[in-house]
Amino acid sequence: MTSIVTHASGLADDLTWLSRPADAGPLVGWGCGELMPGGLPWLMRMDFDHPREELTLRAFLGQPLICCGHHEILAGGPEALEQLAADVNRVGDVRWSSLAGIARAAFETARRGQILAVRMLGRRITIDVPAGVEEVQIDASAVAPSAARRIVRLSPPDPPVIIGTGAEVVLRGLRPGQLELMVDGAVDPAGVAPPRGRAFPVVRRLLAEGRDRSRPLAPTVRRAQRDVERPR
Repeated sequence: MTSIVTHASGLADDLTWLSRPADAGPLVGWGCGELMPGGLPWLMRMDFDHPREELTLRAFLGQPLICCGHHEILAGGPEALEQLAADVNRVGDVRWSSLAGIARAAFETARRGQILAVRMLGRRITIDVPAGVEEVQIDASAVAPSAARRIVRLSPPDPPVIIGTGAEVVLRGLRPGQLELMVDGAVDPAGVAPPRGRAFPVVRRLLAEGRDRSRPLAPTVRRAQRDVERPR
């Protein structure tokens, strides 16, 4: 699964956005999925200047391939995106997806005969149940450590159906196809108070936008200066 997003780092100035957090283990970022506090899936990104050989390694580990960059990469045309798409497609069986689709694929599975074990690494996931599976064992302990959390089946039933309470739930008698699950009790974004306003982000945005808008004028200004300074 792949996607292309813009890069906005929130790390300290002395750390790169690829740095390992001080309290993280040595293998952080090398699993097929990682969780942030609160059960949010962490989507690893790579910028356009990162060695493309790592795409193959990340794909082998089952990670989504997300490349990011600023708008300057398109200054000379769309060739940079075309080359990225070609590099990604050479990895193998590629399925391009949105960030929402990538986040809903945050889970691990293990097949044991007619049993499919699923470990949720996101609060909302979509699974393709293969033929021959008669039982799905769902482990939501990583995203729902509280035994009071409920697991809701969103599809195909309509309306959603609560299928169990606790960190482990078993489903039987499923047909092959998509199975969408969600941990109940998710925070409603509309009910969260906005953060306090700060002047720095506004000033930074104005300066950055002023810089970007002035760049296309630079060649014209330089040509005008050369015309003025040219000896007659």
